[in-house]
Amino acid sequence: EVIFSRCGMNIMKITLIDTFNSWMFFFIHICVVLHWMIAPIDGHGRLIDPPSRVSAWRYGFNTPKDYTDHEYNCGGMSHQYGRNGGKCGICGDAWELNPRPSEAGGKYATG
Repeated sequence: EVIFSRCGMNIMKITLIDTFNSWMFFFIHICVVLHWMIAPIDGHGRLIDPPSRVSAWRYGFNTPKDYTDHEYNCGGMSHQYGRNGGKCGICGDAWELNPRPSEAGGKYATG
């Protein structure tokens, strides 16, 4: 809405809505930039006290070595829920493996 004209320039009234829209525009852009800057979390871990069957070799036990002993996650979330209906082996092995490497009868169950 033009309030008045002076020397050929239109002077516009700034309303509260215009101010809100400017701040909202700024806020949305800041949120988008922060979203791009934050790295996704990809957690890994292993059972060390007491050591699990797949990690025992790291602590001097005479067991087969498994260099991916921090990746027992039931095959991943999409695999666990998409393929196996949420089922998981008790030691973190994918459900459909038979025998499961970490359970009795598997490669890492030595005693």
